[in-house]
Amino acid sequence: MEVGGRTPVQLDDEVNLAQLPYVLPGMLTARTRRGLDGATMKRELAAAGMAALIAVLALPNVVMALAIPDDKLDEQKIFWGNARDFEKPGEVDYSRIVRATPEYQELKKKRIKSGSAKYWLQVSAASNHAVRLISEVGRESEYDLIVSTGYLAKAEVDVAADNLTDAVLARLEPDADKDKDEKKK
Repeated sequence: MEVGGRTPVQLDDEVNLAQLPYVLPGMLTARTRRGLDGATMKRELAAAGMAALIAVLALPNVVMALAIPDDKLDEQKIFWGNARDFEKPGEVDYSRIVRATPEYQELKKKRIKSGSAKYWLQVSAASNHAVRLISEVGRESEYDLIVSTGYLAKAEVDVAADNLTDAVLARLEPDADKDKDEKKK
C-alpha cells in the first residue's frame, strides 16, 4: 500500500527516540509493534512526549543565560564579568570593602584632610585595591558576574545574587597580616 508515493515502514524493533530531533539522548525509548492501530500509537507517543517534557522541565542544570538591559547598564556598578551574558551573579558591598582596605585605614589613621590631593590619591588606591580583590574572587569562584549590592534589582534583572562581601574581605586579611609582618622586620 502506497501513501503519497511512499510505502509506509512497519517496525518491529525498539526505536530510540533520542535519535530524533528535540529529544534528549538516552531519555526515552518506545516500542512499536506490527498491527498497532493509530489511536494506540498516538497515545504511546503522547505519553512519551509528556515524559520528555517533564524530564526537561525537571533538569536542574539547564540554566538560561541572563543579561542586564543596555539601557540599565552602569559600568561603575559592575566589578567582574560580562553583564550581557551571565548565569551565576554575586554582589558585594563595595563601600564596606573600600573602607576595610589598608589604604583607606591609613587615610583615617593619619587624619588626611578630606578633599586634599593626598586624600584623593589614597581613596583611589583603596578603590583600586578593592576592585583587585573583587576580581580575584571572580576569577577563583564559579561566579561569572559580580556587581554592587542592589544593582541587579535596580536594573530589573529577576535573579538572586549571592552576597560575596565576606569572601572578598577574607582576602583582605592576609594582606593586613603581611603589612604587620613587614613593619616588624
